[in-house]
Amino acid sequence: MKRAAAIDDMSDRVEDVDPAILACPTIADFSAAVEAHPGAVEVEPLVWLSNRCLDDAAPEIQSSRLCEELEARTSTTTALSTTTTDPSSQMIADCVEWVPIGAFVGDPQATDLWTFIQQDESKLVELCSSLYESDPSLVASLGEALEAYQDGASKSSELPTTATSTPPTAPPMTTTPTAPPLADSSGMPYVVCMNLQDAQDLIQSWWSVRSRRPGRRSARGMRHSVR
Repeated sequence: MKRAAAIDDMSDRVEDVDPAILACPTIADFSAAVEAHPGAVEVEPLVWLSNRCLDDAAPEIQSSRLCEELEARTSTTTALSTTTTDPSSQMIADCVEWVPIGAFVGDPQATDLWTFIQQDESKLVELCSSLYESDPSLVASLGEALEAYQDGASKSSELPTTATSTPPTAPPMTTTPTAPPLADSSGMPYVVCMNLQDAQDLIQSWWSVRSRRPGRRSARGMRHSVR
């Protein structure tokens, strides 16, 4: 039995259709030609064409450009229908994603569900699928909570970050501090933190050095010269 036999009583035979109409290059031209010739086919043009493209008894139609275009249209429609996201699948996926995140941020519903499955991630899909069957509105609210959380996170990431001011550090010392000189211009040494005995010894040695310098006379020599 031919696949189009079910509507043979509703459509004309191919050989009864004007060849000029069958020779139309596009489906749009074919539909316009059918409308311009009332009675050319007794059913809607695309219905007639789709059935004749499947009818092995009409090889001249099957090999035409009209059937090629119709097949391309059908393939595109099928591809679109298979790639469309199932709303229930998306809601369940949002639930699976939100429960652990919501429990972490302190959402009451997510926390209860996360505790119910004992924080076992392998049970999230089963949990959310069961919730969708019993209470779709609850799963929808979980998805809305996830969306709100994601919006808040994206807005916070867009805020400009405030640069923290770092106090300037002192430049490294290029010179090593030197100890104060042991004597001033007069030759008198500095005496710092010295006991009395050491101070007396230092003064005695200093006077001894000065008395041995050339051009200086001792106190005794000065007394003889005065007399």
